[in-house]
Amino acid sequence: MPALFYHVTQSPVEGVVETLLTRALAQGWRVELRGVAPERMDWLDQKLWLGPEEDFLPHGLAGGPHDALQPVLLTTSPRPEGRQAVMTLDGAEVTPAEVAALTAVAREYKLPVHMDGARFANALVSLGCTPAEVTWKAGVDVLSFGGTKNGCMGVEAVVIFDPARAWEFELRRKRGGHLFSKHRFLAAQMAAYLEGDLWLRLARQANAMATRLSQGIAAVPGASLTHPTQANEVFAAFPRAAHRAVHAAGASYYLWPFDQSLDGPGEVPLAARMVTTWDTTEAEIDAFLAHLR
Repeated sequence: MPALFYHVTQSPVEGVVETLLTRALAQGWRVELRGVAPERMDWLDQKLWLGPEEDFLPHGLAGGPHDALQPVLLTTSPRPEGRQAVMTLDGAEVTPAEVAALTAVAREYKLPVHMDGARFANALVSLGCTPAEVTWKAGVDVLSFGGTKNGCMGVEAVVIFDPARAWEFELRRKRGGHLFSKHRFLAAQMAAYLEGDLWLRLARQANAMATRLSQGIAAVPGASLTHPTQANEVFAAFPRAAHRAVHAAGASYYLWPFDQSLDGPGEVPLAARMVTTWDTTEAEIDAFLAHLR
């Protein structure tokens, strides 16, 4: 079973979830749909119930007497037993043991497993495990190891854990236009990134600043976290007037979803997605919070 990552920008989340669940059920899979906030899963439950009758998706919220029988189980805690697919929302974490369970399903179908690791360092620091525990020891065959989102100027690495699978990769890299004549400038970035565990220190800084930001937002009257903060992404809602104030002060982040507007009544809350980075400072977080208040 492949592991896929969807970055939803234009389509509503519920629409994408409905599409993916329909395809999963058509494969005969039983699905765990995992989020991080109970109220979010309640909202999604209602959206699925209110869909067209001909496209109804059988599902249920975790905690009922028939959880094990639900084709789709909506939950905020791991319930992977008897499930062939786990779909996560809003940054819900997947543990090394769950990665191993998913790769075991792939093995049954003789399929390799690729892990999207654009934010691998942030997830690793948050989980508190080793790189090996969540990759090759858990049955992952190939890892996309991200550097650009964690401090590198512009470089990613592909880690192939079985040398027998790697023989053709150099050819495919060249065919895909990724064999630069000055490739050493990419290699130099990755070498510095890994030396002395710099990559982990950068991720810890980003995650720590996200924690500081989420704690500060939670203490502001009229503001709230829409999802728990688990790595370096913060999902929160606060009044439109506060959004205008922090944007005017130079803050840059996305309203989430994108179809919201800064124009309109100031007291109306708007949801947002904010990402802290390796170079975010405590002073920047505190300045953001000061404008938010």
